[in-house]
Amino acid sequence: MQESRRIVSSTKLIAGLTLLSRVLGLVREMAYSHFLGTGVLLSSFRIAFMIPNLSRRLFGEGALSAAFIPVLTRVVRDESQEAAGRLAGGVLTLLMTVLGGLLLAAELVIVIVWATQGGQTLLYTAIMLPFMVLICAAAFLGGVLQTLERFATPAASPALLNVIVIAAILGGSYGFGLTDHPLVLAMCVAVLVAGVAQVGLQIVALRRTRMRIVLHRDWRDRHIKEILQFMTPMLVGLSTVQVNTLLDMLIAQAFVADGQGPAVLGYAHFLYQLPLGVFGIALATAIFPVLSQRAAEHDLVGVSNTLANGLRLTLFIMVPATVGLVLIARPLVSVLLEHGAFGSAGTDRVTRALSYYAVGLCAYACQHVVVRTFYALKQSRTPARVSVGIVALNLTLNILFVRRMGESGVAVATVIAAIVQVATLGWLLRRMLPRWQVTIAGSVVRTVVAAAVMGLVVWLAVGERSPLADVLPGWLGLMAAVGIGGLTMFGVAQLLGSSEPRELLGRQIRGSSD
Repeated sequence: MQESRRIVSSTKLIAGLTLLSRVLGLVREMAYSHFLGTGVLLSSFRIAFMIPNLSRRLFGEGALSAAFIPVLTRVVRDESQEAAGRLAGGVLTLLMTVLGGLLLAAELVIVIVWATQGGQTLLYTAIMLPFMVLICAAAFLGGVLQTLERFATPAASPALLNVIVIAAILGGSYGFGLTDHPLVLAMCVAVLVAGVAQVGLQIVALRRTRMRIVLHRDWRDRHIKEILQFMTPMLVGLSTVQVNTLLDMLIAQAFVADGQGPAVLGYAHFLYQLPLGVFGIALATAIFPVLSQRAAEHDLVGVSNTLANGLRLTLFIMVPATVGLVLIARPLVSVLLEHGAFGSAGTDRVTRALSYYAVGLCAYACQHVVVRTFYALKQSRTPARVSVGIVALNLTLNILFVRRMGESGVAVATVIAAIVQVATLGWLLRRMLPRWQVTIAGSVVRTVVAAAVMGLVVWLAVGERSPLADVLPGWLGLMAAVGIGGLTMFGVAQLLGSSEPRELLGRQIRGSSD
């Protein structure tokens, strides 16, 4: 019971701070839409930013953190804070050395190609590539804080990026009259400034703990060797979503004739990531140290119960989020983005892509929990093998669908690949852990029923043919839909006997699934 309460409490903290960052991210996307619309310049910026951001997902908060946190947790528990600080310092030194070398090599290649061929995407990439080193350092230090159960600073850190980029857009446009290419250049510089600020924030937070990170190059340490050995297959396993997303953008740019495909997908990607980032990833982040601790104690029943609790809470949020997002996709895009340089044609395209992406919400969220369970059990090769097949599947489907459906076909391919991946991993995991899938069956059925009722009520109340559709236009209609949907979901779930509403509100925490 105490463990479940701790998970929910940590999830609430991370979700709340992530919500703040996502609200600021929404303001950032609205600024993009107002000043850049769905133009080619924004497509180039999105692709250029994804390249350093991919390294963050892999080395910062992805494979390295997934391999590092279980080992650091064990060192803190079995040895001392001093030993843990030395371990963290050795890994951080190695990370900065490797990324620094990659940065220099990549910058040299990019500058040579850009000098001979030109291209805005290459220029923006060259400017923002150092962000790779900065954000990986910030994410790594955030992982150390998470091991110490200090979740606030790492969760709040992304808000800095949004604030600084928003300031660059508004200041550059209104203060200096920048438009188009000069404005995007200002955004690129802002990304670098944000990277420095995020590193500084983590350092300040770490100084308030008892852990002192000691930088050194003794990479023969047995713990570092263990992390590297464990991390190698993780680079493949955790990279699936990020590699697929980058491939999505590149394929959209190559096959969508007007060059606006990446810009359109970027808006849709952000909007479906709102519920995923606020709750799904927050819960997976909070649950991973607990999974690692139970696995280190060889408590497979505890791992199974923690996994089951994580999945049923994830589905309780993501199933109704899927239904709601599909229902309000068009008014959501119209109200938030359709202004300035963003026209009705952009609304149509983003709405289609968002509706398809939304179908995969449950798969995206469950994947974060399931993959981390494998890693807590030190079974990193299994997700890696599955990921190789998923990347190939996604690439094949992308090429098949993009020719017929434009950028929306890319979204469809992503959803299919995500569903296949999480289903495969879940099937493999059921052979390792006792009855976790059976323990959540009743909860999932109640969640689906409640979400179906919620969808019907929202459609009748604020749908296009509803009497309220004309009375509550724009923002009021969206707020009414969200409010009615949330109250209906929680109310019906309570009537069906679901415990998730009480758990999420902190009134009752169960130690195991029903």
